[in-house]
Amino acid sequence: MKIGRLYKKLEKFFSKGKKDEEKREDLLNALDEKIASMKEKMKKSEDSNKKEELKKEIEALIEIKDKIVKE
Repeated sequence: MKIGRLYKKLEKFFSKGKKDEEKREDLLNALDEKIASMKEKMKKSEDSNKKEELKKEIEALIEIKDKIVKE
């Protein structure tokens, strides 16, 4: 899933205050997949700037995931 589509799903989830368990699980799964994908890209990258950028994005996604889990 592209990061833009993921953020749109996140916006919808938080703006509507959805508590729908199925949508919540779908969102958590999408976040897990994106985080795993980005971690793999980080491992393969030889560019230290790119690695740092990916690390920050991963940390942001993990924070979002934690927020969803707490809801």
